[in-house]
Amino acid sequence: MLDFIKALTAFFAALVKGLVKTKLLKLFPPAVRPVVRVRQGKLRGVTTTLPDGTTPYHYFKGIPYAKPPVGELRFRAPVPIDSFYHPVVDCLVDRSACLQPLVGRFTFGKEAGLFLNVFTPRLPNGGGEDDAKLPVMVWIHGGGFISGSADSFIYDPIYLVQDGVVVVVMNYRLGLFGFLSLPEAGIEGNAGLKDQQLAFKWVKENISNFG
Repeated sequence: MLDFIKALTAFFAALVKGLVKTKLLKLFPPAVRPVVRVRQGKLRGVTTTLPDGTTPYHYFKGIPYAKPPVGELRFRAPVPIDSFYHPVVDCLVDRSACLQPLVGRFTFGKEAGLFLNVFTPRLPNGGGEDDAKLPVMVWIHGGGFISGSADSFIYDPIYLVQDGVVVVVMNYRLGLFGFLSLPEAGIEGNAGLKDQQLAFKWVKENISNFG
């Protein structure tokens, strides 16, 4: 019981830290905001520095890779986005996690949580000497298919990035919303795994634009 309380306290401490950081970023946005074009449109990210305080890297948080799985799309296979809803999608902060239980009757996240984050040591420079393709790591969070998210306050890939790796972290539907199976109602099941497949497809189509 004590270990559970310690783990829960650590989670809430990280959550509060992440929320404070998000609020500060919105109030005082970074000066350098690179724009990357992908197949669905344009994304505006952030350029900041590695722990050494001088080496730059770039991140793009909260990239939508599927239509919101709500209404008629609830429990269904994810539907890819043909084009973004805005001319430039602001990828400044983490977006909502997918809906999941927290403690007791409390829940955390939202149904419309199909987002991914991209972290890269450098962006392509138009074919220059430093434009060799970088290795890419796609991280699928754990949590027993009932909890977890791509939030950077949980999974900060900074040490992979400083070693020259492009890192992608995805949200996918969890619990009932991701794994309900009712064939007689037209619900095939494993929507959460299909979310992962679509995220991998998005990466295959677009990741070369991030290094």
